[in-house]
Amino acid sequence: MRKEKLMLTAVCVLFAACVLPQTTGILAAEENDTWETACTTPFGRYPETVSYTLGKMVNMAYSGMPEGDTYENNAYTRYLEEKLNVKTELVLYTDSTTYEAAEKAAIISGTIPDIMVIDDYQLLKDLVENDMVEELTPYFDMCFSDRIHDMYDSYGEDRFSSVTFNGKIYAVPETDIYSSANFIWLRGDWMDQLGLEPPETLDDVEEIIRQFILQDPGGNGEGNTIGLLCDKQLIADTSNCFSVVPVFAAFGAYPDMWVPQEDGTMEYGSVLPETKEALACLRDWYTEGILDREFLLRTVRNNAKLIQEGKSGSFFGWWWAPNSPLEEAVRSNPEADWRPYLLSNDGEGGVNTYIPYAAEKYVVVRKGYEHPELVPKVISLLYDYARYEDRDAKEIEEYFTMGVDPSATPFVVNCDYSDAIERVTKQIQAVLAGEKERDELNTVEKGYYDACESWLSGTEYRSSDWAAYTSRITAVSLLLDTEVHYVNENYTHGFRDLIPKELKEYENEYMLKIIMGQKALSAFDEMVQQWYARGGSRATREAQKLCGNRSDEEF
Repeated sequence: MRKEKLMLTAVCVLFAACVLPQTTGILAAEENDTWETACTTPFGRYPETVSYTLGKMVNMAYSGMPEGDTYENNAYTRYLEEKLNVKTELVLYTDSTTYEAAEKAAIISGTIPDIMVIDDYQLLKDLVENDMVEELTPYFDMCFSDRIHDMYDSYGEDRFSSVTFNGKIYAVPETDIYSSANFIWLRGDWMDQLGLEPPETLDDVEEIIRQFILQDPGGNGEGNTIGLLCDKQLIADTSNCFSVVPVFAAFGAYPDMWVPQEDGTMEYGSVLPETKEALACLRDWYTEGILDREFLLRTVRNNAKLIQEGKSGSFFGWWWAPNSPLEEAVRSNPEADWRPYLLSNDGEGGVNTYIPYAAEKYVVVRKGYEHPELVPKVISLLYDYARYEDRDAKEIEEYFTMGVDPSATPFVVNCDYSDAIERVTKQIQAVLAGEKERDELNTVEKGYYDACESWLSGTEYRSSDWAAYTSRITAVSLLLDTEVHYVNENYTHGFRDLIPKELKEYENEYMLKIIMGQKALSAFDEMVQQWYARGGSRATREAQKLCGNRSDEEF
């Protein structure tokens, strides 16, 4: 049987030069279930069950799945089995804090799963250089649906540049759904109790947190209410909350980002004077306790637990924070009224922020696995067909209504249009306003709409209904009503990899020492000098070349 499959796979590759028309729906008739069709179309069903082993990150703290469902057997994996005749076997999984170590251990031991989600670009390069993963180029045009291609195209330039080596594609990258600006999330019930007004500036936020600590509206006892929660990675990516990006942005600083200057050059935000000003503010906050004085010792999970226990009433986070970490907190204490606020920092009521660089999350296929086309097929089925074509995908629809954690999906990657957040909210708003019918929504939108409608009914609802409404309507509506300007809008491709991982770690650790008072604020200038000496000068030259303002001869 194995030899037969290998021969059939070879046939599939031969068909790469003769692309069949894409099917618009699942092939239902058994006589149409052929290896040829399955291997060369997005939605073709395999005539025999195809199994694959999988390695991925999961939410070990909370999945949100109904009782009995697991990461290996849930609405998504059952849908794959029904529509494609594909069976998922999860062999490597852990949460984000330990996943990097787990994936590297699997690689060293030679036990790489057939398909694996990795979250380290250097690791991807190592896998390619050591010929450990399959080339996926032949399968992209054949097995990605037209809509999936449109999703990637919505980001402007080629989103596969980061996974292309010597002209060949070796992984599927996650799309970077523009999450827009970070909010300050505050305990609104505490603010009401103390008679505090909604914040408009960073100074307002500072005073609100100060009053939370001094007046103890949460009843934690004198000195026990914790200030602003923060991650030791000061500039967290879109997969986590608890960064302090808005603090830096208030001073016009954008660490870890290449930002165009007025003279047309590119400069790295971490080493600019504005960053020093922001560090001075964070240093003062840390000294007073406005910033959690134990933040360096805490993990994302620790911070989530402090929120759940009502020990802190403030953190910076994305629009989706109601889903994680806030839903569990509201489930534990329905009286906890968390509210989002956007802080204007452009002097005109708008928000200056940045678009994160391409996410360091990739799906790869083990070298030698018989069905590398499975990756684009699974993505096309779940992110296109199930959402837009299949009106009977009720179980998946219910997952969105319930607020099931995205890690329940097999590959745990985002795949959507760049403006997906705004699209979904506008559609839900249209139905709530009576301008559209529910049946006009896609599967994702229906799930979120039902949750929002349940919350608005004010009768029987779940904490996930609160999370859906607070994220999709309350928070995103603020984004829609605010002028958001991305300072690096035209410079997101190619810039991420200019700074070595070790240099990024160096600058973050140095900033932490300044904030905690282990180094003087003036030591920032020393850090800048060291940064340039350790590779920053070379990176800056490369950044100038990438932005096209200077020729090679000028260096």
